[in-house]
Amino acid sequence: LIKHLQLAPINFDLDKSSIRSDAQHTLNKVVAYLNDYPNANISIESHTDSKASTSYNQRLSERRAEATRDYLIANGINAIRIISKGFGEQKLVNDCKVWTKCSTVANENNRRSEIFVVEY
Repeated sequence: LIKHLQLAPINFDLDKSSIRSDAQHTLNKVVAYLNDYPNANISIESHTDSKASTSYNQRLSERRAEATRDYLIANGINAIRIISKGFGEQKLVNDCKVWTKCSTVANENNRRSEIFVVEY
């Protein structure tokens, strides 16, 4: 069973992997969900926009996945309940394959972590 948690996006600043204050609110909801459902496990999928090279974006997305995972662990979630993976620019949510042809907001929409319940 895979279920996407219907939460606000966990977005990142350009070329950053640190958790923003607006994302903390969303991640706290994930913590609460996992505390309410102790048999649930999650998968974190992190992404980038298309600004840098493919290899750089892959590493950046992996750092974003790790930062998202670390936030949850720091807030009491057992690491064994979390799978995290970076996808670089492989799964853009829009047609911003050419970074300069898109707005700041459109590019930001691609710089994200998504959380899925993978077992319940």
